[in-house]
Amino acid sequence: MKCKPRTLKKLGARDKLRTPWKFSNSCFKSYKPDTAALLDKCFEFDWEFIESKVEYLIKNTSERENVKKYIKKNYKLLRDAYKLTAGQDAQGNQMSIGKNSFGALM
Repeated sequence: MKCKPRTLKKLGARDKLRTPWKFSNSCFKSYKPDTAALLDKCFEFDWEFIESKVEYLIKNTSERENVKKYIKKNYKLLRDAYKLTAGQDAQGNQMSIGKNSFGALM
């Protein structure tokens, strides 16, 4: 028994109404791309959370400043690694990193 090939149904004039994709009309329209100013603001915000721990671990002020400069220089890479890992290990609707994922990332 031979099967007939399927034919696609025409959508009438609807296929002509299709508009080209635009970022401004998409679900991504509220996404803020990384800029130097945004990364700097994010770094300073994140640094406040670890600053006291760094002060406890590194007593020398100039060494602390060198560590801060180094982390700031590599912040985009660290943030991108966090976003990727957190997206893969999301807890429900919240992007986060659990202990196991953090250990694997390190």
